Amino acid sequence: MSPWHLRIVSCAAVVLAACVPLASLPAPATGAPAAQRQVVLVIVDGLRPEAIAAANAPNLQKLAATGAVSLRARAVEIPETLAGFVTIATGLPPSRHGITWDDDRGITLGLPTIYTRVAEAGRTSALYFGKSKLGMLAGGAAAAAHGPGAKNKNWEAGASDALARDFAREFTRQPFAFALVHLRETDFAGHGAGWMSPAYLDAVRRDDAALGVVLEAIASSPAAATTTVLLTADHGGEGTNHVAKGTEASWTIPWLCWGPGIRPQAIAGTPTLLDVAPTALALLKLPPLPEMTGRPVKECAVP
Repeated sequence: MSPWHLRIVSCAAVVLAACVPLASLPAPATGAPAAQRQVVLVIVDGLRPEAIAAANAPNLQKLAATGAVSLRARAVEIPETLAGFVTIATGLPPSRHGITWDDDRGITLGLPTIYTRVAEAGRTSALYFGKSKLGMLAGGAAAAAHGPGAKNKNWEAGASDALARDFAREFTRQPFAFALVHLRETDFAGHGAGWMSPAYLDAVRRDDAALGVVLEAIASSPAAATTTVLLTADHGGEGTNHVAKGTEASWTIPWLCWGPGIRPQAIAGTPTLLDVAPTALALLKLPPLPEMTGRPVKECAVP
């Protein structure tokens, strides 16, 4: 058996939708004790950086204007959803974590992840996923998991607005130390009508509305002053696809971090998906994962 031993897992989900106007979102609060911090990681599936302005997406624009931002971050060498998400969770490139396919095989990882680190620390986490293949990420370590069932059964449970409402209901009641929220509509519009098409930009606005629900829930929660939002994408796209033999548009993604103690600034260099796990764990003051090759993004650090 390989080092990334895999085991069977099943997932369940729920429903509902909402959106909030930008005007209702407060500015980030001031700094708070690091030991009490939470991280909410939002992945907008297939989001190209230039779509934030082109779609006039108010919540994405707010985060870009008032937080740390890079519009030239990089996906992994296989610009596909599952490979990218496993890199996000483990801090390992596909050549190390071994997940090179992109379909639901009913399995979960046997590797250390952000989720296992949080569980080891006695804290709680949650996973909100729009595609059933992503149910493998938490490996049973999450206190809550919402999304489609196996092979995408109960598909609507993974809609972006449904997952945002699930997050809002739970986080406002009892904030998780770490939560990953996957927003899927942008990717489907890209495959259906083409990246940067009018339909794609409409989907960006729908995912932006779901992001607004997430931000409002954080603001309304007991953790409003202690939560950092990290936002990126698993890949970009061009035409109606995103493949390794494609152009730079498949690899170029945004990277945003926003919250207490983070000032508006450009992120230096070129952050990548390998840097997500190191950054999240550094914010949570938890040990790094084995063999991580990325680094914490210093502009996302908090006092």
